[in-house]
Amino acid sequence: MTNQRKPMYKCKFATRLLLHTLIGVIVGYGVLHPASVFIFHRATHQSISHIDSLISAFRPDHGWMALYFSFIGALFGLLNGLYLQRTAVLYEKVKKLSLTDELTGLFNRRHFIQSLEREIRRAQRYGNDLALIMIDIDHFKKYNDAFGHLAGDRLLRSFAQHLARTARGTDVVGRYGGEEFVILMPDTGIEMAAHLAERIRQDIQDHLFETHGNPKSFKITVSIGCAQLPEVEGQSQADDLIKLADDCLYHAKSNGRNRICC
Repeated sequence: MTNQRKPMYKCKFATRLLLHTLIGVIVGYGVLHPASVFIFHRATHQSISHIDSLISAFRPDHGWMALYFSFIGALFGLLNGLYLQRTAVLYEKVKKLSLTDELTGLFNRRHFIQSLEREIRRAQRYGNDLALIMIDIDHFKKYNDAFGHLAGDRLLRSFAQHLARTARGTDVVGRYGGEEFVILMPDTGIEMAAHLAERIRQDIQDHLFETHGNPKSFKITVSIGCAQLPEVEGQSQADDLIKLADDCLYHAKSNGRNRICC
């Protein structure tokens, strides 16, 4: 959560608590207090009508009683507000965990496939372009063998953060598995996808990565496969587009790495 969003979040949180507290005061003063006076009159067999019994609750001689139930109502309203807020926070955490990759914080494979299937339906319905690029970190296994898996995990996190900053705001960035990452590009043709992929490749190549576990910073390279939603008879599936991009990635790696193939 950014620093700009934190004050706004705190303000909304305080407003909700105040609202729940006010509702509790209203319920305590306007419902619980009159009901207690009514029950008291009935229990003591006082000869007073129902209406007069309820009206008498708001007279000055019942002021302390009204204050007591207003306080009780405010307390329950506050506790209810805190409970609902905590429930909402826990729900958001669980929802985020179900959508994101635990290590990198990017979208996980399951959510990415769902997004891909949704964008394919939209592209086929409106005739829009849709591109997908698959990115693989070159020689990642050698890095793991040389520095250990913990250092490899730190590299993946650092790489994922940089990749998310490099992608466009409309792109869907996810971790496909291992050291493979995917970027879904709505309303993007193969030429633009290739241009963006080359920009990402060059940017990764020039970036100096620090993993806070390796004693020195270093550079890495990536191989990228680009593919566009195929124009075929019938409905293309997510697997069709993924296979096209994966085949291109294979060719990029087979031809020397640190390159893109469309």
